[in-house]
Amino acid sequence: MPTIKDADWVLKDIQEVEDEAMKVIRNSTEHNLVLAGPGAGKTELLAQKACFLIETAKCRNKKIIALSFKKDAAKNLQERVNSRLESKYRHKFESTTFDAFCKSIVDRFKSSLPAFYCPSDDYEIFFPNNKDFIAEIKREAVGFEGLTSAELNKLKPSKFEENYLVVPYREETRHTVNGRIRYFVWTHLLKGKSRLSFKMINYLANRIIKKNVFLSNAINSTYEYAFIDEFQDTTSKQYEIFKNIFFGKSIKITAVGDTKQRIMGWAGALPNAFDVFKKDFEVGDHNELVSNRRSLKNLISYQRLMESFMNKTENKTEIIFYKGEGLARLMQFEEVDQEASYIASLIKKWIDEGIEQRDICILSKSVAGQYSQKTISELDMSGVKCRIENEYQELLNEAIVQLVLQLLMFVCNRKSIEGWASTMDLLCNIRGVSRKGDVTRLERELSNFIKANKEIRSDVVDYLKGLLSIFGISELKSYFPQYMNGNGLEHNINTLSKYLEELDIKNNMSNAIDMLNGIKTVPFMTIHKSKGLEFRKVVIVGLEPDAYFGDEEGQIENQKTVFVGFSRAIDEVFMTRCKLRMDNFGNMSRQDFNRIPLITDMLTYCGIEAEDYQG
Repeated sequence: MPTIKDADWVLKDIQEVEDEAMKVIRNSTEHNLVLAGPGAGKTELLAQKACFLIETAKCRNKKIIALSFKKDAAKNLQERVNSRLESKYRHKFESTTFDAFCKSIVDRFKSSLPAFYCPSDDYEIFFPNNKDFIAEIKREAVGFEGLTSAELNKLKPSKFEENYLVVPYREETRHTVNGRIRYFVWTHLLKGKSRLSFKMINYLANRIIKKNVFLSNAINSTYEYAFIDEFQDTTSKQYEIFKNIFFGKSIKITAVGDTKQRIMGWAGALPNAFDVFKKDFEVGDHNELVSNRRSLKNLISYQRLMESFMNKTENKTEIIFYKGEGLARLMQFEEVDQEASYIASLIKKWIDEGIEQRDICILSKSVAGQYSQKTISELDMSGVKCRIENEYQELLNEAIVQLVLQLLMFVCNRKSIEGWASTMDLLCNIRGVSRKGDVTRLERELSNFIKANKEIRSDVVDYLKGLLSIFGISELKSYFPQYMNGNGLEHNINTLSKYLEELDIKNNMSNAIDMLNGIKTVPFMTIHKSKGLEFRKVVIVGLEPDAYFGDEEGQIENQKTVFVGFSRAIDEVFMTRCKLRMDNFGNMSRQDFNRIPLITDMLTYCGIEAEDYQG
């Protein structure tokens, strides 16, 4: 494809964008800071900008890197760009997560770390904020440089990673109890076959970036542009890495986000990431996208009112509501049995009216049993499948899992043109064969391989590894940098095989694949996991103080959390609260809604008053 002149370039697969978006798309010489609300088309904006920069040769012989904080966001953006570019140009755009990017740096340059911090080649990823790991530390650290059981018994899973892993060991703190615990924990995790959490990986990556001039120059010579999605959720540690990578470089940055959707303060998100970025990178004016291409008119009006309330706007805008243009309700129940029964009947009604299960989503601040179990059980009795999506979301967005599921689809004779083409592209790249070269032979080889693997004659995990053998496990690890070091590939295959065994893949492979993918299943997830997603119908469960607790700062973030959940909906939102609900300790807890005034007052401000359930 010849280079397109700027004036001749047109949008890909869409008719128009708002003027501010077009300014961002065509800006190739300066940093961009973009504020974009729900449904404003952040992903589409970045996809169009990538196409413009690549097709008009602004990247020259370099690439664009896009960093997201969620795997599904990174995957969606990559797919959006791939669908709009010719295949020979797709290599110029890399969409990955911040964690995966840091991991690739550690995997390639860990030998430059001081010996104390250098992990083993076969390190594994682990998640430290759990009771088993804390028990392990309490047990193993007794006597280490004088640490006592009494000192160690004060350790709690909550905030353990932030206190002892994100904050690294320093020699000058070794005389303190916390300093000795940090020293032990890092030593304990790095010895033998190392264990690293992603926050440890981020810290190690930052050490490498600050010390390694070669890496800094390599990044600058590889990338011409960088996109940062959901910038409002950047933590101070992540921003430090981000700044160390890009500050003072020629790379032009486009940072996109929305202050109203900053709901990761509990995870350390900067309260003023946009202001810090503007100052450090000398960005003048920001661009703001105001359109909402997701929700119907009435839901957009509710969102505008919520924004006015959160911004403490003096003059309330009068809103006109239109029949058939979106509905929002809040219903109050005495207890969860009533709530679950009503939600189940409502969702069954939607499905009977023709709404697909995947177009409905149940959201809550937490998916703990007191918010999810009764509703899932009631739906099951109504013949509607529902599952907690959080545990599947991460796995299904893994590149190696997507590849295995694609191969299984071929085995089931469910071959799509797009799926076959992408698999052939991967096979050609790994084998070093041009698509114009000996493709026919490779296609025949893949077809014969699929035919030879129609039955599972061994353990499921061995069968899945056998399917990948046509590519080569070591070759796949080299191709996908996130699996280059550590046990990530094996861990994901083992987890996938466990799920597929539970779904009886040996007797009905096609059904097992559909069930794993959540086909004909209503998703239940946390509001935090729903960011970037959209559904026709949204149910938000448990707008209550036991879920939305916190100090003044926490209550402001809780308000934004409700806003994020509400703005996932295209045409209807149904919210619930119960006067009585079990707490985390199994005790019945009476809910005092006056303890969450920022949420209740915001809904009242929008004209959404609680309706009492009339059973």
